Amino acid sequence: MKHDVTIFVPIFGEKDEYGRPAKEQVSSKARVQYSTRTVKGTNGQSYETSLEVDLPPDAPVGYGIEIEYKDWAGKVTKGQVVAMNESTNLAGNKVFFRTVYVG
Repeated sequence: MKHDVTIFVPIFGEKDEYGRPAKEQVSSKARVQYSTRTVKGTNGQSYETSLEVDLPPDAPVGYGIEIEYKDWAGKVTKGQVVAMNESTNLAGNKVFFRTVYVG
């Protein structure tokens, strides 16, 4: 995994000055591809995603978590996780990596 992404994980029980949940920045290695897909979210709506991010299994990621990626040219892409997919071994007891779709 050659790229770096920043994951904004909400801190439960803490709020900022505007009443939104406070967020902690966590850096993680990733494999990032720009791709345009239409995926169905957890609420049944269709979303168009712009990034496909492969994260290690220990990365703190879930639906609605914000992810930021800065490419080699300095372009910053930021969005929320709308769909997730796990790649496991044949028995299903070990996760190799998680693919998240950011839109």
